Amino acid sequence: MVGSTVRVAPDVGVTVVDPSIALVDGEIVLSWSRRASSATVETAASIRSERDRQRRAAGAPGRVRQGRERIPTAIAASTAERRLLDAIATRDPRAVLASVGGGGASDGGGDDLASVARLVASLLASGPHDRRAGADESDGGDERGGRRRVDDDADRDGGGAHGGDGGDDDRRRRVDDLTDGAVAFARDHLVVRVLLSLAPGVLARSGLRPEAPGVLRAELREAAGDLLGAAEELEPLERWSHVALRLAAVRRRLGDHDDVVELTEGVGAIDDTTALLAIERGVALTGLARDADAAAAFRDALRLPRTAEAIRRRAVLERAAASHRRGHGGRALADLDRLRRDGAEIDGLATVVRSLRRSRR
Repeated sequence: MVGSTVRVAPDVGVTVVDPSIALVDGEIVLSWSRRASSATVETAASIRSERDRQRRAAGAPGRVRQGRERIPTAIAASTAERRLLDAIATRDPRAVLASVGGGGASDGGGDDLASVARLVASLLASGPHDRRAGADESDGGDERGGRRRVDDDADRDGGGAHGGDGGDDDRRRRVDDLTDGAVAFARDHLVVRVLLSLAPGVLARSGLRPEAPGVLRAELREAAGDLLGAAEELEPLERWSHVALRLAAVRRRLGDHDDVVELTEGVGAIDDTTALLAIERGVALTGLARDADAAAAFRDALRLPRTAEAIRRRAVLERAAASHRRGHGGRALADLDRLRRDGAEIDGLATVVRSLRRSRR
């Protein structure tokens, strides 16, 4: 069952993609095509407008499937709120900022509206950014100015989450000052669909939940190489399972195996997100040379037949990589060869299996 400090959010789902696998300097390395978090923002007017457009295109209202999209029913209480909502409906970031005087803070409720405008403008201006990233298996980092950085990852990723174009700094400023009132306004007046990057190859799907801004802030800090800062953003958040997974991924990059084990203590795999937490626990326990406990964690991740196949494959791949690091090449080969024989389409899998077989002759 889920531990007393970790809860599952039923409205949050996860999407998991397979990594590629390779032998690098004699070590099994998993890597994913990573996507930054992103979001779509719609108002009641924009949703109705899109439905009207679909009806006209279909030629008959009865041929248009209505869908299950929630239409916000809150009524704008002021001219300023109506002006902001009208600007958001245009999906033009510049119009959104201009509707509140350029996004600057003002007195009273204007602070919340300006905060909403900055967030929405940032979300509208952002989108998925695919990039190759190495496996999150760094067992340490450099201490510089009180912050540990993973500079080789930053170099490989092209600088920042947006290829060094300065976009992260702008997004960070807009998310940093997001107020509670802004979140409440957004939830009442907007439909926001968020994709949160939780770990390499893992995206969470949800609406604008209260913890989303903190998770976004953590991602921006991590993209800048500030891993301790990312952890500091996540630590105070309510410990939902998807937040715990995000924190475990950051702690893993820092090499803080003890912290990951403590974070996942008592958390059993009851759904996809907690199965991913069990995998993180298995990797951390392997790093602490607690092989028997690690094996139990990986078994827990694989325990439920309903667990998504991509997560089951991930558990086997992570277990194989962990076994190989501990010098158990035979176990690693057995896991990987079983995946290959089961028809898993994982880039590099056949090559790694052949290399491991040759090394054991």
